[in-house]
Amino acid sequence: MSQSELDALRSQIARCWNPPIGAAGADDLNVRLKVSLTPGGDVDLSPQVLNSSGNPSFNVAAESARRAVLRCAPYSLPTAKYEAWREVIINFDPRELLGG
Repeated sequence: MSQSELDALRSQIARCWNPPIGAAGADDLNVRLKVSLTPGGDVDLSPQVLNSSGNPSFNVAAESARRAVLRCAPYSLPTAKYEAWREVIINFDPRELLGG
């Protein structure tokens, strides 16, 4: 997947993401999700959280990231490159995805 295609996917997801606002230690709320997609751009399996944190708000942030991925589907991605985006890892960083 090219950087611009990955950025487009991240942009689609960011519109649906509502991270925990004002959570203590928000710098520690980065969530990595593995997302499996169908050729039509739907989510194939439940997104899998790949990291963890000692932050008490992390589980809330991880669940909000999973909901965003599910809520925004189907995604507009180039069908010809399905093998490149069949499984993607998305980093949910409140500072990056929300332009902070």
